[in-house]
Amino acid sequence: MPIVRDLMTRNAIVVQGDTPLGVAARLFLQHDVRQVPVVDADGVFHGVLQDANMFRRGRLIGPDLDTWLSYVPSDGARVASDLMMSADVVLNPDDDALRTLARLFEARVPVAVVVEEGVVLGVITEHDALRMAVRWLPEALSIDEQFSAPVATVSPLTTPEAAWDTMVAWGIRHLLIVDRERKVKGVISNRDLAMNWGEESVMDLCTSELVQAAPTGSRFIDAARTMEKLHIGCLPIVDEDDRAVGILTRRDVVRALVLYLESEVDRINADATP
Repeated sequence: MPIVRDLMTRNAIVVQGDTPLGVAARLFLQHDVRQVPVVDADGVFHGVLQDANMFRRGRLIGPDLDTWLSYVPSDGARVASDLMMSADVVLNPDDDALRTLARLFEARVPVAVVVEEGVVLGVITEHDALRMAVRWLPEALSIDEQFSAPVATVSPLTTPEAAWDTMVAWGIRHLLIVDRERKVKGVISNRDLAMNWGEESVMDLCTSELVQAAPTGSRFIDAARTMEKLHIGCLPIVDEDDRAVGILTRRDVVRALVLYLESEVDRINADATP
């Protein structure tokens, strides 16, 4: 079984504790990350900064998105360490990869930080797990066994504030926007909401084209490949009438990968038993 060192993303994006929120926000957008380790001037790890938490405090404005606008004037001087949180999953580079993926799933976090002697060596993210799934999961696995249902939905006229409350109530990071016939009109994430708090409705946060959807009965591996290729966090699952019946998230992929690897370990151990 591989270890964390074999699978982690090296040269992880980090911020120092005294980094202004506007600078941190630009790093989040430039590198399309959801959570970054916070370090001190000596590179010692202290905690993590999450995008949704930061973008609830303000947003980047201007034609080049280079100016940070705080929603509360007193927040204007805040830095990364002010919003830093303790990391839910901190790993040693020699930890077992299967146990690591299980911890990532159980903690419901998108990133685990890999630390050695106090210094950040890298991270393992849900997108790393997605790449592993594309490489390792069997082609015949059906998506019907893996997606989350029931799925939380909102109407196109729902306000960002109401959508955020729905996410908090469900403990989720994505919502499907559906019409009265449950046809999917768009997908929004907690990051979309946090970055666009002033919009009138959730449809104002979406492009006119729905990204992708996967039909029931399709192959799980095809959906995972689509998510990896497009670098998206979820796929709506629709029935034969294109009505929303579920959602496949990166967390669902992590769960599928953990279950598959556990079964493989059990099979290998059984074969080795005299």
